[in-house]
Amino acid sequence: MHVTSAKQMADALIAKEYRGQGDTYEGAYYRLQSKWGLSISFIKRLVYDPELKDFMASNYVALQCAYHAACVRTERQIEHERATHEINPIALKAADFVVRTEKEEG
Repeated sequence: MHVTSAKQMADALIAKEYRGQGDTYEGAYYRLQSKWGLSISFIKRLVYDPELKDFMASNYVALQCAYHAACVRTERQIEHERATHEINPIALKAADFVVRTEKEEG
């Protein structure tokens, strides 16, 4: 269970850090190391080792802290965007319609 959640957190952090065409995943790993203090070897094991069964608890805690900090940072960016931009009432109505439709179907 912890291995699965660690892989999911690592994948999310890598996706957030990867800059797209022209970037490398190796570069994203190094940025994760310098930004959050994550071990590159640990990240690579999570990504490339399908038979990974265990790892050091300190690596998991560091990954959890980095993931939580990245989530908080993203939420702050979203709130900032909402506060600085006018809400489009048409888009808001469309979003409400989609959410309501999904709830009725589910």
